[in-house]
Amino acid sequence: MEESEKIYLATKAFEKKWDYETLRYSDDLYSRESFAEDIWEYVEELEEIGTKAFKELYKDYDLYI
Repeated sequence: MEESEKIYLATKAFEKKWDYETLRYSDDLYSRESFAEDIWEYVEELEEIGTKAFKELYKDYDLYI
């Protein structure tokens, strides 16, 4: 899974207020559950620094937010 997809899914999980288990077993990660931990690290980063800073940090990526 590419970093861009991980970041996009992290912003989707954040926006939809998913918890880790919801993300892990979502249709987006069907048969790719092993990436959930990597994606969740981005979710935690987003929660920590806020959406404005996250958007600026990852401005070159497509985001769900």
